[in-house]
Amino acid sequence: MSSSLGDRAVTLLVRHDHTVTVACADTSELLDAVECKTGVPRWATWLCFAGKKLEAGMPLSHYGLCDGSTVHVATRGFGGGCGNSKGSVQPGGPSTSGGLGTPQGKQAQTTRSEDAGDMLKYTGLSSLRAFLGGGDVAFIRASHLLSLASTEGAFFRRQDLPEGAIVDSAMLERSFAELDAWDAYLSNGSTPAHHSQFMRFPPFVIISYAWSAREHPDAAGRQLREVIAPAIEWYMAERLKLIKEGGFQGTPRIDNAFDADGCDFCVFLDYSSLYQHSADAHSCDECARLVESNAGPCERHRRTPDQDASFKRALDSMELLYAHSRTCVWRLTRLLDGLTCAPYDDRGWPFFETTVSWLIKLAPNCLDLGTEAARRALAQFEGRMRPVEELVAKASYTHFKEEGVHGELKDARSPPVLPDDFAVEMRKKKLTNNKDSGVVTDLQRKVTEIVLNGVDKLDFSSLGWDGRAGQQLAKVLPWCSRLCTLNVSSNKFGVEGAKAIGEALKLNTTITSLKCAAARAIPHCQ
Repeated sequence: MSSSLGDRAVTLLVRHDHTVTVACADTSELLDAVECKTGVPRWATWLCFAGKKLEAGMPLSHYGLCDGSTVHVATRGFGGGCGNSKGSVQPGGPSTSGGLGTPQGKQAQTTRSEDAGDMLKYTGLSSLRAFLGGGDVAFIRASHLLSLASTEGAFFRRQDLPEGAIVDSAMLERSFAELDAWDAYLSNGSTPAHHSQFMRFPPFVIISYAWSAREHPDAAGRQLREVIAPAIEWYMAERLKLIKEGGFQGTPRIDNAFDADGCDFCVFLDYSSLYQHSADAHSCDECARLVESNAGPCERHRRTPDQDASFKRALDSMELLYAHSRTCVWRLTRLLDGLTCAPYDDRGWPFFETTVSWLIKLAPNCLDLGTEAARRALAQFEGRMRPVEELVAKASYTHFKEEGVHGELKDARSPPVLPDDFAVEMRKKKLTNNKDSGVVTDLQRKVTEIVLNGVDKLDFSSLGWDGRAGQQLAKVLPWCSRLCTLNVSSNKFGVEGAKAIGEALKLNTTITSLKCAAARAIPHCQ
């Protein structure tokens, strides 16, 4: 495909054996021309030159295009990019694909099988084991947080945690054994497919919340006492039920002791799980002077060099905990009465944590503790440890049609947010440390591109999505170059949403199973 721009002629390689000629002045016109000539929607098209994606609305000279330059045209997720059905780049031009995880695959020579390997980071347990084994993140015992709430305490920094608060290696191994046992059950050929939808109250809970102040995220302990502790008590009750009785339709018990230790679980809470600077840094004149020059707190109040290196390593992989398919994310979205900090929805890190947790996690593992329905449901829990027989009696979950308290806490999640859309929204968000903006945006792009390029199964059933959500999902589907199974049953897309999804699926060559039933029933459930 050649475009005559005055004395310039730019060749566009649609396939290694196909070119057409168009006339245009900038990348927007070029994308329109590609859509006209090939029938591929412009939102499903990437133009690649010199290892960079060409953004719409830019003059071609912005990218240094000149006579004889070759730009590759890549379509997202329809059998690979730049004319190669395996997602790698055919020779024949001076530049090829975009960076890691772009819809046409990774840098030249990356195959779809390698994308699948990257995807295992967010689905396999080995990545979690390795991350936690490194020691840069400390999970906190839920029982410690209950005890702290009962004494009207506040979160400790990781450096100040009392003995026994951090999950030890024995508890970690027990937690992984629990997940391994469930995987073994699901992989049994006789296990009904719908059992994968049952909530198992997994032992790894990741908390997403808004800090109330730079000095301390919850100095008065209100988020701990009013939201987190009641939720912990409820979650322990449900885990005790699975320990004592097993689940619906003969699903196996959790093989732990029926006691307070057996129902305990691992919690990630950033202030307590990562090394922090001293809270006194915010009242130190020298720290204030250094912060203004981007030098950070003074030597007396900052993390030690080893702690700082640990913090940075953890931050570089922070998306793993929220995006991983086997963790349960609790979002604390309600601004408690009397607090004057920026609300959850206006904050940068919570926005990141929300979007990555919504990528591939099953709906039962996405919880919003901030809704009015959640507040009412958790009101029956005082946020303290009870005798196990008393506690197990408060469990209410049976299955995904009789969810009890769990049903009141399930998140009203949306379709995945694409990186460019995320970057636009991030400009409106507030960050405690403005230097984090680039870190957050880059992390979201990294995980989103890897996950969408690598995922082979997506289950977005029974989420109540409307036509607008259907149109957003249609934008996402072209990124999913390995997607084989898509379940969008029991949503309310309407004509426009369904039409948009249908148009996206016309161009897909990988999906072999599409489920879009109007309702879902549990076999043999009365």
